[in-house]
Order: sequence, then C-alpha cells, then structure tokens
Amino acid sequence: MISPSTTRDGNYCQYCGGTATGFDHIIPTSKGGLDLDENKVPCCVRCNNAKATQTLAAFLNGNRDFINDDVVQTNRMLMQHVRFNYEKNGYVSRDVTGHVTVSHATEEDIEEELEQEIDKEKEKRKKKRTAPAKVKCAEFVSLSEEEQKTLVNEFGADDAARLIELLNNYKGATGKTYKSDYMAIRNWVINRLQEEKRKISGRVRSGVIQDELPKSVQKQQETQSQGGFEQKSITFEEWKEERRARGDYAEYSYMDFFNAIGGAT
Repeated sequence: MISPSTTRDGNYCQYCGGTATGFDHIIPTSKGGLDLDENKVPCCVRCNNAKATQTLAAFLNGNRDFINDDVVQTNRMLMQHVRFNYEKNGYVSRDVTGHVTVSHATEEDIEEELEQEIDKEKEKRKKKRTAPAKVKCAEFVSLSEEEQKTLVNEFGADDAARLIELLNNYKGATGKTYKSDYMAIRNWVINRLQEEKRKISGRVRSGVIQDELPKSVQKQQETQSQGGFEQKSITFEEWKEERRARGDYAEYSYMDFFNAIGGAT
C-alpha cells in the first residue's frame, strides 16, 4: 500500500527522481526511527535497497552516481537531517546544536530555517554554474580574462607574465594542481617574484657578469656617505633597451634577463 507520504511528496523517488514504488524510513527503524509519515519519503526499489540501514548522509554520499541533488535538496524532510557541504562536495549530518529541531521549535520555525537553507544552497549552485570561463595562458596555468587583467593592471605586463611563468614552471616540475591558479599566484607566487627581483638587484650591484650589463650599470659611482663604490640597479626594460641599442632586437623574456645578470643564488 502506498504511504500518504508518497502522495504528499509526489510519486517519484526523493533520492534519485525515479518512479516511487513505496517509501523509505529516513531514520531506519533499526536505529530508532519511528514508523510514521514524518519519517518516510517516497522511494524506488533501487534506492531503498541501497540505503538499507545506513544513515541518510552515508547513503547520499556513497551513491553520488545516481543521487539527484536537486530532488534531495528541495525535500524539506530530508534537509532537516542533512545539509550539503560544497567544500567537501557531499552531505553532512545536521548538528542539532545551533539548528532548529522538531522537539524545540514550532513547525513554522522549521519551515523558515529550511527555506533559508535551501535558498542558500540554490544561490551557491547558481554562482558555481555562472563562474567565469578560464583561459589557458600557459601550459599548466589557466586564468579568467578578468584575473589576467587584474594582474596586468596591478603589476604591469612583464611582471604579470613572469608570475604566470613562475607558477607554470612550478606546476610542470612538481605535478601540483590548484583549485584556483589565480589564488596560488596571490598566495605565494608574488612573494617569489619579489624575492627574485631582490636577488637580481643584488647581483647587479655586486657587478656579476659585467660584460652582459649596460655601461650605465658597469660604471661605478663614488659615494661619500659609505666611502666606497656603488653600482646602479637596472630594470628589465632598461636591460632590453640597452640590447636594442647594440642592434639586438631579439624577443627576450624575464628569465633571459634573470640569467644574463647571474640568476638565482
């Protein structure tokens, strides 16, 4: 006999969206669940057999290949017992602490909380679907057009290209992957570039590979304050200009500049 819960929730399985042939106890009777309509949802044979005596969260997470999240997350009775965690990409059982429960709230309170929870989940899913497309800007690095523009505006075209190159080299050498290449650049690649620039500046001042440096860098200037000699620093653009002045119009990268003045220590 079909349960009233089947009529209430529609004649389709509340787990996979298939045709319901009966009902399932949300909390198994073997684990203290009551044989009441409030503890039942329409269910198909496959889902009923698969769930058996499992908790709701364990069943939903263990059968992601056929669970229909849209159906599950719009069923208020089910969402009283679980919530969807997007970071873990799975369901977690509701902690009674901090959440409205049947024994401590009116039906209106429960409905209001569930409405808010469902609205939040729908908004998260909508944002996830409308995320900007990533463009492959190096062999192992992908950024959205907006992310690339932000880096160029903030650091300039040359440094933005070097940031991507540093991350690309690291990912290619280690096999490391990131959920967001842009955040990886923000989190540590910028610091790596700044460290690289400090080393380059130090190499220039110490007169490393003099024949590769512009004359303006090779020339020492006496400084009365230090009673010694000091050389000027040089930027990537200045280095390229010096080479063009010699008739060298090759396309050089930041790495060429870095290697020409001595590389990393």
